[in-house]
Amino acid sequence: MRRMAVATVVAVLMLSIAGFAFDIAVYANEVTQDEATAIASEAVVFDVNQASLFRMEAATSKADMKLTPASELPVTAKGPDDARWVLTFPRPLELTRRISLTDADRATHLRRLNDIARQIFTEDGPYLQRARGMFPRIVASESPDHLQMDGGIGELRWSDVHVNVLTGTAVLHGRGVAWCAGAGWQGDHYRVVTPTNQMKFTVRLKSVHGHWKVDELERTFASGSEP
Repeated sequence: MRRMAVATVVAVLMLSIAGFAFDIAVYANEVTQDEATAIASEAVVFDVNQASLFRMEAATSKADMKLTPASELPVTAKGPDDARWVLTFPRPLELTRRISLTDADRATHLRRLNDIARQIFTEDGPYLQRARGMFPRIVASESPDHLQMDGGIGELRWSDVHVNVLTGTAVLHGRGVAWCAGAGWQGDHYRVVTPTNQMKFTVRLKSVHGHWKVDELERTFASGSEP
């Protein structure tokens, strides 16, 4: 009887340990998925914002690549001169005065692009390899007459998240609203337009020294949202 009692206690303990281990595994997987979706979200915001001179000028780290709340998404029906989206930066912007771009502005933009990209993307991944060739072209093409002043992603939903802890990889599929504030000089003022588009995203991640980083990012227009 004593042996049976001991065996029963051991069996109960083993089941308890197994259940505890399962709970830890579930919790760890949830945390891992949360980390993966967080860095993927920062990546798509960066991808849309990289040409936004003033948004990037105001950013200091990947934490500044925040999603746009639904309540703050631009409403294009309000007309072409809706200036709300370009007046919220540390640097004052006057839409009735032509903006002067200096070499220092362009250097700051390029430095921010490289610094923040390194925080989000893998060093040898295809996205960053392409982007490093594009960054100087983006900066060189900036003109006071035609500027992307702001941009972002709102209503982002990750519908498919696949994490493989053993290989340290993850793939996410999602959809969100991409928007930008473009300004064109009209002789005595800037005409601002704020187009929006439904976009689909596929993001591939790798674990680097215990932290997720984006290896590749692909975006396409959602059906019916093509320009």
